[in-house]
Amino acid sequence: LKVLERIDEVSATRKQEREKEKIICAAKSRSKQDDPELAKMKEQAKQIQIAEEREIHQKAANVQAQAAIGRRKRTVTTAFGGESSSSGFKLMGIALQRCIDVK
Repeated sequence: LKVLERIDEVSATRKQEREKEKIICAAKSRSKQDDPELAKMKEQAKQIQIAEEREIHQKAANVQAQAAIGRRKRTVTTAFGGESSSSGFKLMGIALQRCIDVK
């Protein structure tokens, strides 16, 4: 089911890309006719380019913000199975208790 959803997503994005290319290509044509449909396509092409520029700018800002924040801090691990420090102390207590019981 997930595969079919992914296929639908890919086909939808391909269709959108084809439409976008068609609009941009039509907007670049230097027709001397005063075609209202061509004017609409040129306006759509401008809007698409503005949206793409905003998206690129937003991605760059996100990368820069993440770099400024820094990497995520990892939790401290112990030698007892790679658990966090609090559970590591619990394991150490159990190990000490077993040593005492053995004597």
